[in-house]
Amino acid sequence: TPTQGLVSELGAVNINQWIVPSILLDRDLSGTEASLGPVLILRRRALMDIGGFSVVSNYLAEDCEMGRRVARAGWGVRLSDYTVATMVDETSLRALIRHEVRWAHTVRAVRPFDHLLSVVTCALPLLMVLFALKPALWSAILLSIYLSLRLLLSHIIQRRMGFARPMKWWMVWPRECLCFLVWFTSLFSRAVLWRGQTFRLMRGGLLVPESGSSREVFSPVEAPNAAE
Repeated sequence: TPTQGLVSELGAVNINQWIVPSILLDRDLSGTEASLGPVLILRRRALMDIGGFSVVSNYLAEDCEMGRRVARAGWGVRLSDYTVATMVDETSLRALIRHEVRWAHTVRAVRPFDHLLSVVTCALPLLMVLFALKPALWSAILLSIYLSLRLLLSHIIQRRMGFARPMKWWMVWPRECLCFLVWFTSLFSRAVLWRGQTFRLMRGGLLVPESGSSREVFSPVEAPNAAE
């Protein structure tokens, strides 16, 4: 739920209409292994089996890594049928983009192939450029079909999840263009800004200071949350 302003609303729409459908589709196609913030519930024994919070504290997506380790330790991972309300309060468009690029880095680190293919979920800008360059019936049909499917998905997700504030139909254009920008930007950078310090994202999602030092980056209580 956005607090106020267009930027916060764009952030909330991304969570409700792009991230949530992706999570549900992934669960239906391949089951659940990775866990998701901001709320995780696990048994103390499961946490002890993976070595505690400290073993994941240097990961960008520590919630995802925790779920993977718990699954490898023989425990089950389940996605709750209940949703947790998230208040989106972005101060500026720049802050929103930086925030979402960090999320995209998370996906790229843990599922690089899925991240690459996720461009199909934000293809509207490409289809708009195609129509501008090739204004023909077939390109208009492609664009119309894509828009219709996107709006249909929004309607289905809204009915299923019952979000407090449905997406305004006109927000498809700016939001999807922003999604494409975030996806494209995340392809060419591994730098992650966290609490005023720059880190480099390594393979598998591990964070190290930009200087290349191998010292511990975070204490367990300061581990970054992928939902922030």
